[in-house]
Amino acid sequence: GWFGKETIVGEKRIDIRDHLAAKYPRVWGKTLCWHGPIPPAEAWDRVHRADGVLVPTVWETYSYAATEAASLGSPLVISDGAGASFLFEDGVSARIVPAGDAGAMAAAMLSLKDPAVRARLGRGAREAVVSRLEDGRVIAERLAVYERAIDQRRLRRRQPIFRQSMS
Repeated sequence: GWFGKETIVGEKRIDIRDHLAAKYPRVWGKTLCWHGPIPPAEAWDRVHRADGVLVPTVWETYSYAATEAASLGSPLVISDGAGASFLFEDGVSARIVPAGDAGAMAAAMLSLKDPAVRARLGRGAREAVVSRLEDGRVIAERLAVYERAIDQRRLRRRQPIFRQSMS
């Protein structure tokens, strides 16, 4: 199922539900169902119980849906266009596919039919976000970036911006 608010897409400003129903009439409402918004606790429970979470993004800066699902131990199929894909390793903590490659996405989804694959990827996904997004690690990495920026600024201040002519 698909849970969430409606999304308006395209130049014609069409509701995504209408667009998908028209484009995929054989599966829309049968295999793929939109259920609308649900309370957060119910969403977390459904994601946790899901056989897998699909993040087919072509491009985005970061995917909270992916990291939230991974934190629950849900197996992921994620495109390399999703900003959070860098957190995962293909075949270890997620199935990572090229953005926009429907065939690769379908094959990765089919691999989740195997309970052992789901269990392995779910464990790996949770381990990936717990280790990569652990508070102390994130803080240390951020401080290191700030310190490098400060050091570079200090170096630039020592160098004159304009050199006077010696004439």
